[in-house]
Amino acid sequence: MTSSATRRENDLWLLETLVPKTAVNNLSVVFEVTGRLSAGILHRALDDVVRRHRALRTVARVGERGLELDVREDVEITLDVHRVEDEPAVGEERLRRCIAQPFALEGGPLLRAALFSGTERDTVCLVAHHLVFDAMSGGVVLQDLVTAYEARAAGASLPDTFAEGLWLPEREPSAESLEFWKRHLDGYRADGLGLWCDKDGDPAVTLAGDVHHHVLSPEADAAVTRLRRALRAPKAVVLLSAYYLTLALHGAGPDLVVGVPASTRDTASQQAVGYHVNMLPLRSRLGADRTVREVATEVRAAFFEALAHPDVPAETFLPQDRGDRPAWRNTLFRHVFNYVPTDFRNTFTLAGLPAVQRLVENGTSKYDLEFFASESADTALLSVLFNTQVLDAADVTALVARYDELLARLPEELDTPVGRLSCWSGADRSAVPAAEPADGPDSLYEAVRRTAESAPERIAVRTRAGDLDYAALWRHVTAEQAPALDDERAAGAVTALRALRQDTGAAPAEGEASG
Repeated sequence: MTSSATRRENDLWLLETLVPKTAVNNLSVVFEVTGRLSAGILHRALDDVVRRHRALRTVARVGERGLELDVREDVEITLDVHRVEDEPAVGEERLRRCIAQPFALEGGPLLRAALFSGTERDTVCLVAHHLVFDAMSGGVVLQDLVTAYEARAAGASLPDTFAEGLWLPEREPSAESLEFWKRHLDGYRADGLGLWCDKDGDPAVTLAGDVHHHVLSPEADAAVTRLRRALRAPKAVVLLSAYYLTLALHGAGPDLVVGVPASTRDTASQQAVGYHVNMLPLRSRLGADRTVREVATEVRAAFFEALAHPDVPAETFLPQDRGDRPAWRNTLFRHVFNYVPTDFRNTFTLAGLPAVQRLVENGTSKYDLEFFASESADTALLSVLFNTQVLDAADVTALVARYDELLARLPEELDTPVGRLSCWSGADRSAVPAAEPADGPDSLYEAVRRTAESAPERIAVRTRAGDLDYAALWRHVTAEQAPALDDERAAGAVTALRALRQDTGAAPAEGEASG
């Protein structure tokens, strides 16, 4: 049965046309077993799973009418078997290369598999195209694969429950949901999406991405528990609120939309495999006078209302006029937050062999920054995916450290205005040894002044035109007529520091110009 692609499906295809021969739409399920698997049994179990789920028997082809999808009665999935010589298990880089192989939309299957046999452990890597798969599909497919493998290994029949899997057809957004999102985004202008640490990037679009893993500190984890009680909010809302605040303290906002993925499955269709997720544009106002409590309360209300209206994809509200924005960049939001209340390092057994899931990214990033929060036995884990054309790894590492420390302080800062929050981390304080952040809003200005005196050669701003040390930065700040700078971010730093001096009435230092 052939059908034309929906708008969401076409958007996935169009993204691939911008970055051809990449894995931008590739998703994966990777797990490692201690011991050896039978390649033959694994292949037959894969066939069982594919026959069960209609989405996995769907192929795509680009024809005269654009992207077309066709559901086949039978699709043959390949299983590539690799020996990993002299290694206990396959390394992450090799898995990433496996995942990064693109699918050709020429009528072939949109799922493939590989088995890597090590000296001590075997690793299975399933790769699927987003057209037929999403994160929740991964859990269903893994569970089905375990069931089918164990039945085949025991020479038994598949259980009666292993019948035709659930199929969830695309549904049209309800009028109520469309009205809600129109109200939610009324008056929104995507002018405040940039961060101070963003870079211009290479004009040749690659969507190259990297990932930074972070375990929440005990202090931040304890703060989350306190904030849940104080705000009467779930963990997802607490972590999301801190994400908004961190973005605001790095230059985004004050009117800010963050993308939050939500499943469109209802209670009866949780086991459906396919592309059943919409990115929801959650909005928050982060004006300098708003308190942390007010921001978190707004985020909580928006979060629950959004989950009640997940049937409208964010693409519905993308502005038609993109201005001078590049074609690949989302014009509604650039930052994403995803919370899954489970540990992605799921442990299980497969035919009696201990097994554990591994999280391996595909090496691309559709968004500037994505926080993926998941649970472990005792804390939250952050997998922070970022676009390397927009952000440097060092800046992302610093931003995540500030997020952690901000989160740890929030229980005592609930009634503090956003404009008076500090995003300094321990690493920042170490980098500016002369800075003893004061209670007043002039602490940054004073910190730069003291550092210019005590460590004038320390780098303050890095630009494409060269580095700016604290001595040079201070000369620009205190000059009667600040010379033009080659880099907008450096100019922004000077402007912000000069404004701090004016707004707080900070007295000029000895020898400082009065302008």
